[in-house]
Amino acid sequence: MILVSFCNNLIAQKPLAVNEALLLWNHNKKIEWSDFRGKVPNDKGLKLAVTSSEISIKASFYKGEIPVYIVKSYFNKNESWTSTKSIKHLIHERLHFDITELFSRRIRHKLDLLMKEGVKDVNVYKKAYRKLLDDYSNEQNKYDSEVYFNNEKQHEWIKNVHKELEELKEYKYSS
Repeated sequence: MILVSFCNNLIAQKPLAVNEALLLWNHNKKIEWSDFRGKVPNDKGLKLAVTSSEISIKASFYKGEIPVYIVKSYFNKNESWTSTKSIKHLIHERLHFDITELFSRRIRHKLDLLMKEGVKDVNVYKKAYRKLLDDYSNEQNKYDSEVYFNNEKQHEWIKNVHKELEELKEYKYSS
């Protein structure tokens, strides 16, 4: 499940409520099965677990006339569920959350480039992050479809996602 939350003072949307159900992505704190608090649906199909990830995008203030955005990655404990305790499946679900952070970094990077170019039009920023959010959704689906019962592909994805997270470490969230 992929959720996207926007809080943009420029378009007056309701901010994402941060509470104990939301876990901010942290390289040093990996999600555990105990974080999956959602109710397992009666008709879960073939799924053994679902990770609910959220990207929050908030326009916090302006630097001159240039908007500044805060982008965060969250794991939603109450919307994530599991019917297994398999470490193999946990590793798979952790990478879903890492992909969420990867796209948050890509968004931060793109918005930073626009800021450095001096772009003032909020619609340019929205178009840029909405494109990346579409890519994010597609990437999560691609990940599932490629690694389903394929350990070799799972390891490739882990390697590639972690490599790109490292390449974009300049764009990790810092409070």
